[in-house]
Amino acid sequence: MVIFPNSFSRIVSYSLFGIIILNLSVLTLWADFEHREWPFHKNIELPSSFDGTSYIKVSLDENVFERSLPDFSDIRIVDMTNRKELPYKLQIEQGERVKKSYEVTRQDYQEILGQYTEFVADLGKDGILHNELEIQTYSTNFQYDVLTEASNDKKEWMVLSQDSIFDLTIVDKKFKAQNTTVKFPANTYRYIKAKVITGDAPLFKVTGLQSHYFQESLPRKRPLMPLVDRRIEDKENKTSELVLDLGFSGFPVNEIIFRIQEDNFYRKVKIESSDDKNNWIIVNDSGSIYSYRNGELRRKTLSILFPEIKSRYLRITIFNEDDSPLSYSEITLLAFEHQVIFEANSKSDYSIYYGNKVARKPIYDLERTFEFMNEEDIPEANLGEEMGNIDYAPTIPVTERFPWLLPVSVGISALLIALLVVKTYRKVNKSLGPRE
Repeated sequence: MVIFPNSFSRIVSYSLFGIIILNLSVLTLWADFEHREWPFHKNIELPSSFDGTSYIKVSLDENVFERSLPDFSDIRIVDMTNRKELPYKLQIEQGERVKKSYEVTRQDYQEILGQYTEFVADLGKDGILHNELEIQTYSTNFQYDVLTEASNDKKEWMVLSQDSIFDLTIVDKKFKAQNTTVKFPANTYRYIKAKVITGDAPLFKVTGLQSHYFQESLPRKRPLMPLVDRRIEDKENKTSELVLDLGFSGFPVNEIIFRIQEDNFYRKVKIESSDDKNNWIIVNDSGSIYSYRNGELRRKTLSILFPEIKSRYLRITIFNEDDSPLSYSEITLLAFEHQVIFEANSKSDYSIYYGNKVARKPIYDLERTFEFMNEEDIPEANLGEEMGNIDYAPTIPVTERFPWLLPVSVGISALLIALLVVKTYRKVNKSLGPRE
């Protein structure tokens, strides 16, 4: 049989197209929800007061964190009356923060030794919403009360609040903790008068001012109490080392809180993560915890924030320098609350399915339309006990059932491409004719 060049090209093209489609089909799972392919599920317990049809939100728990894919793409919400997959929105409760800053000018500044430092902050015009005044200073190691008043004409003043500012500086440890931002109720007054009560302490020096409007909704977090797998006191390197075991991988940790009995300490802390206790990755090497008490001045920070991780083990290294090791009575790990939101009817039963390691990430319209909805009034449901799927029969990908299929198909593709190149080359040479 004679195969002409054009026919050969078409055969090769169709063959390549078929092989590409075959490769894509064996590498990608495009099936909709199949009950037997999900190994675990939990019943969703709707609120007792829930009636009718409405959106519902339910928080994921440790079982779902442990058994789900890292991006939660295997989660499915299912109406159990017909085993129909329902659209949902995955939401991470990270809170929200809004901050606007405004330049201000300082007026009527005075320092009264043994009494106070007083000044007026001018925002330049009224009508600007603000609720904070940041006082910049080079003074150190202080704690002062601050009285604030507001006015639009500097004649009639309205009391706003009484707050406090502080600075804690330890030069030999290169440590500084400071908060010189005064908070008061949100208002639109042009002038803010502040009186820093110093008493017999050294005069408080103001070097600059800035006004802010700050609004924050706190994130919702889920706690986990890890086991202390081991504790090592390294006298040579002057460190305490704690290895924490969360019990499983997948819990999206981003904060650690220590409970410590001692006062008057400052420690630098390094945090590392691992899934096998052999290979460690640095998560945060610039954290610190401290507690300081001196008369009425008392400040402490016993928590450290770090980028989210999902490893099973954490190694905490505390640098004691020449001080005695601290006693850690309790350690808590925190993760942002993860919730799924879906539309439910009080007359139906619902379950969350998870654990399908080859599931694709679903794409729903709800993901795009949810921002237009009011979240505040959405009722919260609970998850029941974890149950195994008695019908579980996972679909084994073609590449696992026939491991030779993919390399063979790639080899055939390469061979056909090579033949096509050779054939095309010969055809081009022939059309050009003999060289002179």
